Amino acid sequence: MGKLNTIVTTDSIAVNEEKHGNIQFGITYPKEKSAGNTYAYVVRGWIESPGNPAKIIEVIHEDEVIKTQSIYVPPNNNNDERQIFEISLSVIPLPQTFNLKLSATLNNAEKVFICSLKASHRSLKMKYSPKMIPIILNCIGRTGSTLAMEALSLHPEIVTFHQYPYEITPTLYWLNMFRALSETPSEPLELIQFKKIYSAKSIGANLFNQPPITTYDEVDGWLRRDHVEDLAAFCASSIENVYRKIAEHQGQKPPRFFIEKMRSEFAPAQLIRQFFPRTKEIFLFRDPRDRMCSVSAFKNFKKTAIIRAGSEAEAVVRATKRVNKMYAQWLSRKQHSFLLRYEDLIISPKETLCGIFKYLGINHDDAKVKKIIDKVFAVNSVREGHMTSKDFTSSIGRWRKDLNPEYIKLIEENCGEMMKMLGYL
Repeated sequence: MGKLNTIVTTDSIAVNEEKHGNIQFGITYPKEKSAGNTYAYVVRGWIESPGNPAKIIEVIHEDEVIKTQSIYVPPNNNNDERQIFEISLSVIPLPQTFNLKLSATLNNAEKVFICSLKASHRSLKMKYSPKMIPIILNCIGRTGSTLAMEALSLHPEIVTFHQYPYEITPTLYWLNMFRALSETPSEPLELIQFKKIYSAKSIGANLFNQPPITTYDEVDGWLRRDHVEDLAAFCASSIENVYRKIAEHQGQKPPRFFIEKMRSEFAPAQLIRQFFPRTKEIFLFRDPRDRMCSVSAFKNFKKTAIIRAGSEAEAVVRATKRVNKMYAQWLSRKQHSFLLRYEDLIISPKETLCGIFKYLGINHDDAKVKKIIDKVFAVNSVREGHMTSKDFTSSIGRWRKDLNPEYIKLIEENCGEMMKMLGYL
């Protein structure tokens, strides 16, 4: 296979050599240094676990399960025969060099590590050249994301749907469509209930993007390469077209940028960059102690915390984990993103907005910035219903009088690195 046709290359495979009683397994495909010419990374193998067959194969990337694959056990298997599995996943959402681990879950819930793989892939070759630049506002709740969205969307070169609380996300809609129609399902055909084909509620991944259809090279090449590129072009153009129509509806000129706020743990940044290589990212942080005050005041925190986490203290710990996860994401992408602190937006709005506009490469003369600030910080009854403090200034440092000392200690212990780095400690 020529280099021009290569999409995925397997650099190394390490099969687990530890003994697991009478359990045996192996990987039959891919081989080290082998190359593939589709966007699907396919792993085939087998497992023998007499009396305790495997039920699921899991693919793990960066300590997270990104794919599960059910294993079909024929009725006459007697739980003793070798089970064959094939698992396929799209490389497009993955970093261009990636490491995967495969594990099997047996019938008794025991997990067995099978192998690790290191591979690389080239960027998506899309049959469409995007004209617009996405801005992703990475955030978690109660950090001032609505205020930030309102401020940035008031710049004439940036479009979003001007409806509070600015949570319309066409990009996620079409990228979810792309993934559903281009990726393989988590069940082999033998296990699929075909009524799903006719149900819009459970359309899921393309049911036929798997054997036996993909065993034919011509079909496999079209379905997992040409079809993927055509589908990507359709989805990218659809995202841009809907924002052009939104801009037209709002009386804006054709915009250069569109902005969406996304919960950081769900923002598919790698996938978005495959579609829009010029994507800009803003990471919005707030003092996690003040954020906890806002969370507690915004909802019936005590009731929901006990239901979801078992106790208020455990809910606080869970909240710190979300903060740390976003902090880790920022660290990995900080060279190409903008760090926005809620406190800076409140205390120094002019300097902060000018910094953002400079990062984006758009006009930010004083008159334009002043007009945005005046409008954003004007009295707004809709926004005031969303606030949990009497004004913006009093929302900063409120933890000193509003937050339980036990929770202050928990937050500072769990988020200490992030808080020191961003100037909160």
